[in-house]
Amino acid sequence: MRRWVLVVVLGCAAPALAQSQPTTEEILIDPQQPKTIEREPTTNVPLPPPGPGRDAFVAESISVDLMRNEVALGKKPLPAREFYQRVNRPDLVAWSEDRTRQRIWLMSGGGLAMVAGVVTGAVVMTSGPNTSSPECLTGPPAVYNDCLNRAEKAQMTGAVLIGAGIAVGGALIVWGMSTPEMVTEPAQTLALATEYNRALTKKHGTTEVKLRVLPAFGPGYGGLVARLTF
Repeated sequence: MRRWVLVVVLGCAAPALAQSQPTTEEILIDPQQPKTIEREPTTNVPLPPPGPGRDAFVAESISVDLMRNEVALGKKPLPAREFYQRVNRPDLVAWSEDRTRQRIWLMSGGGLAMVAGVVTGAVVMTSGPNTSSPECLTGPPAVYNDCLNRAEKAQMTGAVLIGAGIAVGGALIVWGMSTPEMVTEPAQTLALATEYNRALTKKHGTTEVKLRVLPAFGPGYGGLVARLTF
């Protein structure tokens, strides 16, 4: 790619001091790229020139939802594992996969706990005697009272088992669902996405513009040299 350099000399007629030594210090000024409404605020990266390059950049660029710590490729949500693969962080890919397995185990365990609690509770509830059966109705009052007590105890125990299974299972499911697959904080996620987008915008044709201001001294004058590279 051809690079153009525009040099502007800003000088003054004031004589330079004889004892002044030439300086090689360079002041680097990177002008801020103007914000554009075509990009999300979380992807403040210069756009390639209009054309196929810009279209490709928009389709392949990554945006970040800082509130939810979620990423999207173009307009499509991007899973955490694929995001870390795109930004070339295999360590974060492995960590995210561990989180995914943790989510699966928690939600699966929660579902099993709920099913086990409901089934066990139902079995215990039906294990009590039927107070309308001849076994309970025939005989002295003590026999009926014993049947009634055993039936109530079975009902209570079964209800407790069902409630415990639902409570424990529901807690595990909620825990699993609330475990994020993103293993980076929002600021770190944004930094990774921005670095990826900067490389992407260079790939699709954005040139970097820099303004360098250098002091210049010579016999009979002193001033600044402005160098614009694009």
